[in-house]
Amino acid sequence: MKYLGLIVAILGSIILLTLWAFPKVITGNYAEVTITQITPEPNGHIKLGLSMVSSAGTTKVTEFYDGAKYLGGGRGSGSGPFGRPSTETEIDEFGLNPENIPSADKLEDSPWLTRLLVHVGETRRLRIGEKLYFYDFTTADTVRHYGFIEALAD
Repeated sequence: MKYLGLIVAILGSIILLTLWAFPKVITGNYAEVTITQITPEPNGHIKLGLSMVSSAGTTKVTEFYDGAKYLGGGRGSGSGPFGRPSTETEIDEFGLNPENIPSADKLEDSPWLTRLLVHVGETRRLRIGEKLYFYDFTTADTVRHYGFIEALAD
């Protein structure tokens, strides 16, 4: 009984140090995505800024499609020091106006801009296998256009 307080303090310290060093014990794998910028251009192109924090062992994949045609994307892996979460930023560019719909006088009133599914300041925590769609629409010629970010396990 004389050393019980000391033993509890040591065990508590070991547990806290372990949780600090390996936060995935509590959080699991994730990628937290925040939309930091949306810049529309008159031709229907969008520049989308992302800020991401992800656990070690989590890969983030962005993909953009016009129907079955892969337009591009990228991947990044969360691997901070000592298993800590990593932080990264990226700018993605894509089109929302494949039919060349004329832009409105005020660009933010353009009809094709309603196809965007995210807004500045939006934050989403993605678990493994979850996707955040930036846009997803079908044109009159029945072609599906979509782009997303997905969290995957390394």
